Amino acid sequence: MEDVGEMLAPLLEGTKVPSVAAVVLNGQIRAAGAVGVRKRGDNTPVTVDDKYHIGSCAKAMTATLAAILVERELLPWETRLRDVFPTMTLHPACKEITLRQLLSHSSGLAPFTDSEAEDPYLVKIVFGTYKTPRQGRLEVVVPALLSREPCTPPGTAFNYSNMGYVVAGAVLEALTQTSFETLLQRELFGPLELTSAGFGAPGTPGEVDEPWGHHPEPVEPGPDTDLPLVLAPAGTVHMSVMDFAKHAAFHLTEGPQLISRDTLELLHTPVGDSFALGWGVVETAWAGGQAWTHAGSKGMSYAVIGIVPAKRLAVVGACNLGTEEGEAACSHVFKTLIEHYS
Repeated sequence: MEDVGEMLAPLLEGTKVPSVAAVVLNGQIRAAGAVGVRKRGDNTPVTVDDKYHIGSCAKAMTATLAAILVERELLPWETRLRDVFPTMTLHPACKEITLRQLLSHSSGLAPFTDSEAEDPYLVKIVFGTYKTPRQGRLEVVVPALLSREPCTPPGTAFNYSNMGYVVAGAVLEALTQTSFETLLQRELFGPLELTSAGFGAPGTPGEVDEPWGHHPEPVEPGPDTDLPLVLAPAGTVHMSVMDFAKHAAFHLTEGPQLISRDTLELLHTPVGDSFALGWGVVETAWAGGQAWTHAGSKGMSYAVIGIVPAKRLAVVGACNLGTEEGEAACSHVFKTLIEHYS
C-alpha cells in the first residue's frame, strides 16, 4: 500500500486545515495517507485509523440499509407513509410519499440544511432532548414534519432534504421495531467490518484521542458539539478513512455482497437527472462514464467520496475543518488522487 502523505501535505500549506486523510481503492486498497494534527495547537498527529465525521456521505449507507430490508421483503421501494404510520396525523400530500422518493430527494419535504432559514419550531424539536434518538424521531420530529404541507409536491422535483432521510430512517424503525442505529450497526457496519464506525462526534471529551472538529477554532468533542442524534439517518456517522474505503469497495462489488447486483445497480440509478438513492451521479469524460459521489459536513469537519465504476477506482477523503477551506481541501484531495491514479 502506497503512502500518499507527500501528495496530501502541500494541500495544508497556507491554510487553517488541521489535517486530511484519504484512501485510494483500485481493485483493492492501493494507497492511503494522513497528514496534520488532531487539534490545532496540539502536536498529536493524525493517522489513517483516526475517526472522522463523514456527514451526509452516510446517506448512501441509509439507502443501502433500506435495500437490504427490501430484498428481505420486509417492505417495497414504493412503501407509502400512510401505510407505515396509519395512526399518525399526516398532511394529505404526505400520505402518498414513498420510500424511494425519500431516498432520492424527491419527497418535497423540508431540506433542513440551514437552521437559520428553517421553521423555528422544526429547529426547536430537532435540537430537542429525547430519551433515545428513535423516540425523538417517531414520537416528535416525524409527526410534526409530516403534519405540514411539503415544500414541493412529492415526486415532482429534486429537493435535497435531510429531513427526508430522517423520515426514511423512521420508516425502517417502524417496520422492524428496531432503532435505526442498531439496524445500521447490525446489517451494514458489522458485515462490512467497519469496526471504527459509530455515531456523533468521535473522541473523548477533554482528550485528543481522535481528530477534533474545527470551525475554525478547535471544538471539544461531546454530545452538545455535534448534530442532533435524531438526524442519524441523514448523517451523524463517523469512521476511519480505511473503513470509509471498505464502504466504497462494497459499492464497487470488491467487498462482501449483502444485496444482489441488480439492487446495487438500482441504488446507483438516478431518479430524475442526477441523484440516485444516496448518491449523486454525474457523467464525465475523465470517469469514462458515470461517477458516484457525495460530500458531507457537520459544520466542523468535511468528507468526500467518489467512485468511478468504469475504472474500478474510488477515493475517500476527510478533514477536521468545517469551513470553506475544509471543503476546498477535500476537493483538492479528491482531484489530486483521482488524476494521479486514473
